[in-house]
Amino acid sequence: MRIEWSRMGVFASVPLVTVAASLVAIHVLNRFAPYLPNWVKRVVHWIHTITCELLAFVAVIVLLPLSCRERRRVNPGGGRPLLLVHGYFHDCSGWVYLRRCLAAAGLGPIYVLHLGHPMRSIHEHAETLGACARRIEQETGRKDLALVGHSMGGLVAWEYATKLAPPDTVTDIVTLGSPLAGTRVAHLGIGQSARDMEPGSLFIQELQRNIAAAPHIRSYQIGVRVDHLVIPYGSAFIGRGPARQLLIEDLGHLGLLFSSRVARQVAAWLQTER
Repeated sequence: MRIEWSRMGVFASVPLVTVAASLVAIHVLNRFAPYLPNWVKRVVHWIHTITCELLAFVAVIVLLPLSCRERRRVNPGGGRPLLLVHGYFHDCSGWVYLRRCLAAAGLGPIYVLHLGHPMRSIHEHAETLGACARRIEQETGRKDLALVGHSMGGLVAWEYATKLAPPDTVTDIVTLGSPLAGTRVAHLGIGQSARDMEPGSLFIQELQRNIAAAPHIRSYQIGVRVDHLVIPYGSAFIGRGPARQLLIEDLGHLGLLFSSRVARQVAAWLQTER
């Protein structure tokens, strides 16, 4: 009986080894993709994107049961507060990786919040963000605040900064895969927040006017070329200079939340301006 169980364990481990080897091979091939012909490079990046997106989706499902109350990581010295804002039909558990990376880079204190019912309008989500911002100010004694938003969270951050925040309090906004000009996929969504994200909606038109009227807020955008939720992918950018934008060829929408490359870029931007 022991021999049979041992054999079963060996056979069961074979698929895991195969999967692990395939992931390593895809990663290595993607690293060498820039040296390959353009059409091969695009195919390799696409395979890497889909693979990372599937892994990120599994990670999101695993992380969902985590408690999502407002939490923070306090760093020595207590610098400018940083608030991370999640996206549509998600919660703050998705920030577990980036939050640790940004804290390790010396940023913070870092806060996350749960926006609540996903069917509410983006303006209502911004009001929830505002209540959290006031608590952060009371706790830290600092009025300056940097915001990082993923997907819809970037729109929530801008709505708060341009319509609800006291003057000169939001210093920086970093958006990750945020449909700042709307996304066609929103037509398939449910709830007022989905209606707000439709291209050409009254909300999007007003938001873009408000962003254009707020050049004093330093803004940075990261987007991905193969984004199945932000269509067209160019919607993730608002054109304030290439130094404040990053287009990634080999990641997807959810993959942004689990990328060391994204974490390094966000940290570099916010460390420069703090």
